[in-house]
Amino acid sequence: MYADKISFPTVATSSVFTVAIIAAGECKEVATIDIPGAHLHADMPSDCVVHVRLNKYLSNLMMQLDYDYANYVIDDEETVIVRLD
Repeated sequence: MYADKISFPTVATSSVFTVAIIAAGECKEVATIDIPGAHLHADMPSDCVVHVRLNKYLSNLMMQLDYDYANYVIDDEETVIVRLD
């Protein structure tokens, strides 16, 4: 069900401006809303497995908290892949 959902990109600025220009040309109103971190609080099916690659900074921070995470570092990238719970 979610196998093809591998990223949640931010909308392109040019797309936002394009919609705004079209709406203005048609005398329509436009509203936007952003709920910070909403995807972090979303319900996920129990059979759904999601992995996240942490960047170098976060990977190093995790190792400072618990050096056992060093076992999971991808050597050439210095990142860690974790499974969301």
